[in-house]
Amino acid sequence: MVVTGTSTRQRKFDAPYSVSTIDAEQIADAAPHSVADLLAATPGITVEASGGEGGGENVVIRGLPWSGWRLIDFNQDGMPLFESNTERFMNIDQFYRVDLDTQRVEVVRGGTAPIFSNNAPGGVVNFITNHGTETYQGALRLESGTGNRARTDLTVSGPLSDRLLVSVSGFYRRDDGLRDPGYDNADRGGQFKVGATYKLDRGRVWGDVKYLNDRSIFYTALPLADPATGASLEGLIDPRNGTLSSPAFRRVTLRTVDADGRPTTMRRHLADGIHPDVWTATLGGDHELGAGFAVAATYRHMEGTTGFDTILNGAPVTAASFLAGRLAGARSAFGTGVSSLRYVVAGSNTGYDPATTGNLVMANTWASIRTRTRYDAGDLRLTKTMDTPIGRQALTGGIYYSDYRYAQQQSLNSLLVNVRNQPIALDVQALNAAGQVIGNVTENGFVNYGAGSQNGSLDGRSFAFCLADSWQVTPAWSIDAGFRRVSRKQDGVQGILGTVNADPNGPVAARAVSGVVRTVDRSEDLKGTSWTVGSGYIFSRQANVFGRYTRSFSYPRFDTILGGATLPGSTLPLPVAKVQQAEAGIKFATPGIRLTTTGFWSKFDRLNGGTQVAAADGTITNANIIFDTRTYGVEVEAVISPFAGFDVSAVGMWQDPKIVRVDTLTGANAQSSQGGEITRVPRVQLTVQPSYAVEIGDAKARIYGTFFTIGRRFQDASNLSRLPAYSSVDLGASVEVDGLELRGTVNNVFDVVGLTEGNARAAVIGSGTGVLDATVGRSIFGRNFTVALTKRW
Repeated sequence: MVVTGTSTRQRKFDAPYSVSTIDAEQIADAAPHSVADLLAATPGITVEASGGEGGGENVVIRGLPWSGWRLIDFNQDGMPLFESNTERFMNIDQFYRVDLDTQRVEVVRGGTAPIFSNNAPGGVVNFITNHGTETYQGALRLESGTGNRARTDLTVSGPLSDRLLVSVSGFYRRDDGLRDPGYDNADRGGQFKVGATYKLDRGRVWGDVKYLNDRSIFYTALPLADPATGASLEGLIDPRNGTLSSPAFRRVTLRTVDADGRPTTMRRHLADGIHPDVWTATLGGDHELGAGFAVAATYRHMEGTTGFDTILNGAPVTAASFLAGRLAGARSAFGTGVSSLRYVVAGSNTGYDPATTGNLVMANTWASIRTRTRYDAGDLRLTKTMDTPIGRQALTGGIYYSDYRYAQQQSLNSLLVNVRNQPIALDVQALNAAGQVIGNVTENGFVNYGAGSQNGSLDGRSFAFCLADSWQVTPAWSIDAGFRRVSRKQDGVQGILGTVNADPNGPVAARAVSGVVRTVDRSEDLKGTSWTVGSGYIFSRQANVFGRYTRSFSYPRFDTILGGATLPGSTLPLPVAKVQQAEAGIKFATPGIRLTTTGFWSKFDRLNGGTQVAAADGTITNANIIFDTRTYGVEVEAVISPFAGFDVSAVGMWQDPKIVRVDTLTGANAQSSQGGEITRVPRVQLTVQPSYAVEIGDAKARIYGTFFTIGRRFQDASNLSRLPAYSSVDLGASVEVDGLELRGTVNNVFDVVGLTEGNARAAVIGSGTGVLDATVGRSIFGRNFTVALTKRW
């Protein structure tokens, strides 16, 4: 039975839309290191689960043109965690951790998703958690693994009376990360949750309080090839386990500008990583009113802060060219007596020879972002079920209201490092003809200090109402339709950047510190409409078909307020993107095989994003763009059970994702992107998961594995640079005796390199004359293992 994407509970197999579930055993098999990692084997979804445990990872659903959570609503127990799912340096998956409290996950792709959620043109991922059980039960898990991992999970639930059920759960863990940054406790923290259900005669009231305080390192892309020769850099930094984080610049002092426009400093710690410190409280209930009426309501309050302290990659350049590019600025700062520049170890006078690391350097970003969120929202639905002369109908009306606040301060600072695993920071000194130091270009490795383009805040209110009708015309034939109207009003301020000379006689890096020097009021009033119509026909308990058409929308991000983003050549705000989708599927089940095949099509109009584009003359530029896309494809989900104890599940997808129109907000020519494939969307993807279970006396043993393969993708809208195809294998085994289970998993058994993200921040990705493999990218994690001992009662 599923409860997501529908106004009533219904059998998953009979649902006239695409829905998949991930149960507790599948969660244990996956041993996920992140939310995105858990979704990797879901039909129609491509994940880039290579950023670490803390979230901020990328998810693409059915070829829709956004590699984040913007087009997928993220629910916990049927209610969003925040009003927006993807903002700069804030993905909604940063607010959720998978632990023993997670009972199952329901994933709706397209279809009815935008009728029952505000931000769901692509789908809904709904995490169902525990709020008490009818019997006393619990579990304690001790886990270890790669990176000196130590994690403890606990969940206990049961009845306190005939009507009151409660649950208590949480976890705590620490480890040095799947890519060792050279310092301890790269990941540390946990969460605690208390849930309860009070049973009514014809319904229930439920609620929970959860506190999440966790720190997780975020892994950025790595340099893969020498820009001068094209040679592999694997000898300097291994894409499987290397990292650009380092103890050499774990603690830093960053220059910035205070509220009065004066220079100041702040201390930051790289080990803080992605750091949500968030409270969530939820109260819900449902009740049968009689005469076919039922009501359900949910209220949620969330508030807290999310820190984001990390290294974001640049692109490697030759050491000589970097110095050459800084010589004029050094002479402007220190006079014509500057004869040459040299490298030293940051914060010292010790010379550094770049020949020891391939004669390459990188200017990466030491990013420090603070985001504060508050979210108060309520959802109320009334359903009337009735028999009519022609079948049975369930009519649902609902309203949703939210009041929310979002504030973000960005500090994006360029840091010069050498090219190797756990690099060191470098300084550049200005020398006179006699070789004497007469000034510093950098300061403690920093080339410049600056605020990002999103510094500001907003307060918003959202209101939505929906109507849905599910009509069971005959026992076999159903028709349903739904409508949702959403309005959003936001008022806030945009931080306007300026520069301050923090040290007129100091390093060049300190003479133009960027920060917010004033603010500008911004506001917007957005509206969007979604509707769907679908039908299903059940031939028997073993076979059915369904079809559906949906029109929906996607709001722009908060860029209009915090960044002042407008359409090119005007003061008009960014548009509400329009989405059209259609799907048709066949479901078939016998005792030995279960098969679902779904064909899908989508058309996306006026989405805003960013990429690197090539003009007709081959000139490559970074540009914010407005673009239209079209995708069609087929997804297949099958489970085969040829004999007792043995199962093979397979999830496959083929799609044709195309950009059919693109305009840049900068006015640059983006002709080369027309007709290209959508960024980071694969044409083909396949996951095969065999498992075999056997009982030996009182023991239950099981072995299982995952084979995953993905076709090549392009990392840019102009298809100038590709992410190569790759395949990987994971293996696992478990043994259970009298409620005590030992489970072990090994991921990426053959230690392959598989790129999930390319040159997201590199200045140039290709020459425009040919298609190149990514020269900077983030690979899946190298071979790693997890061992867990679980006691259930």
